[in-house]
Amino acid sequence: MTIKQFNGRYLPQPDRILVKANTDSDEEISVFMSRRVVRQILAGGAQKSVELEAAQRPGPASAEVVRFKREALLQTTDFKQPYQGAARQTLGDKPELVLDAVYSAAKGKSKATSELVLSLRSGRKLTLQLPQSTLQALCLLLEQLQEQAQWDLMPQQAASPAPSPSMAPAEGGGRTMH
Repeated sequence: MTIKQFNGRYLPQPDRILVKANTDSDEEISVFMSRRVVRQILAGGAQKSVELEAAQRPGPASAEVVRFKREALLQTTDFKQPYQGAARQTLGDKPELVLDAVYSAAKGKSKATSELVLSLRSGRKLTLQLPQSTLQALCLLLEQLQEQAQWDLMPQQAASPAPSPSMAPAEGGGRTMH
């Protein structure tokens, strides 16, 4: 099963992100994700992307290559393209809640593929084989949705030009944590 397209939206009332994916076999996967699960996917996805790149092109520049690919994906992805549903709902008529998300090595697959295992509330596990570009697309979607949700899950970017007053250390050298 190869994922063709992702779709997502933030639902404020349950404070969840709804993610749908359609596949080349005309199936649709529909899941709810909590902050914790989105954080797991984003954190693991960044690391996995670098690992996948290093497997294809060994060398110290893997992280930079991933960053350039991510920027290219951000510039070339059409976020206005309408989502196309599928004929069959793989998990049923209603979205399933994801309780846990874990990356693992893709068994018997190309080194350029990551495996994301989603543990669902129903007790089932959904295993997605994600090539690097699909993994990056999923993470890009989740980054935008978590920003919309104002979850603030993304790690701070390295060295901005000038720190804003709210980022300045407290007097006495201590740091304020919220």
